[in-house]
Amino acid sequence: MVIVFDMDDVLVDLIEPWVQELNSKYGTHVSWNDITQWDMKIAFPTLTWEQIFSVLYEPEFWDKVQPYKEALEYLPKFYKKHKIYIATAAHTKTIDAKINRCLYKHFPFLTEDNIIMIRDKSLLCCDWIIDDNPENLLLSPGQTICIDKPWNRSYENRKQTYYEYRVNNLKDVYNIIEGGE
Repeated sequence: MVIVFDMDDVLVDLIEPWVQELNSKYGTHVSWNDITQWDMKIAFPTLTWEQIFSVLYEPEFWDKVQPYKEALEYLPKFYKKHKIYIATAAHTKTIDAKINRCLYKHFPFLTEDNIIMIRDKSLLCCDWIIDDNPENLLLSPGQTICIDKPWNRSYENRKQTYYEYRVNNLKDVYNIIEGGE
């Protein structure tokens, strides 16, 4: 079976340290739960796009991005049984630090053969795709699982179905794909 996992906010917690870094650097007072849409500018209206994204371009920032506990436990289980890929829409300025200082550091069993840099995830041929962005799941040829986050809850009220399952973490994903523990 081929399973594709998004990296940011599926395997690792990107938003929380990003928000903390912006608050520290610019004196803002935004919380993780204030990020209710994909557009970070809405949560940080006084900052420019350059200010918001410049944090991600600093290699040291990626040392602060930590994996979710469930990802540390369940990604190795998936890796042992299936062909897995990590698909991420990384900016070229962040690729090296993001992959080496964050992904490989916490998931050392992964290699460059497991990494896909891509924005349009509908191009990926897989049995399952797990993402926190429902739009990445809409046109997927595989079965789809959305990881619940404040910024994707507005999709619940739309008429169009974006995904097959909505879960809280990789333990829930494991239980769906593997039929429980």
